[in-house]
Amino acid sequence: MALGDRIAVINDGKIQMIETPDSSPVEVGVVVDYGRYKQLTCRAFDNQRLKVVVNQWPVRPGKIAYATFEASAILLFDPKTNVNVIDSQPDYVLE
Repeated sequence: MALGDRIAVINDGKIQMIETPDSSPVEVGVVVDYGRYKQLTCRAFDNQRLKVVVNQWPVRPGKIAYATFEASAILLFDPKTNVNVIDSQPDYVLE
């Protein structure tokens, strides 16, 4: 895998191992290996939990990855209500 390769899709976004001007750092906490894919549990956006499914991930990843998101497609999981919530978009209308 070369630096800058797109390695995961997150609701019209991507997660990668290098920082770019439009990316946000995420802390990778838990990596669960399911064979054909891996599930990452990350913390981002003021300690919000983010789960990401990837096809490729380094054997020994660093603790920090960088995510780039499409603003209209960010969904965060709220553990208090057990539902996905739209973050910081009060005027966003679901179609």
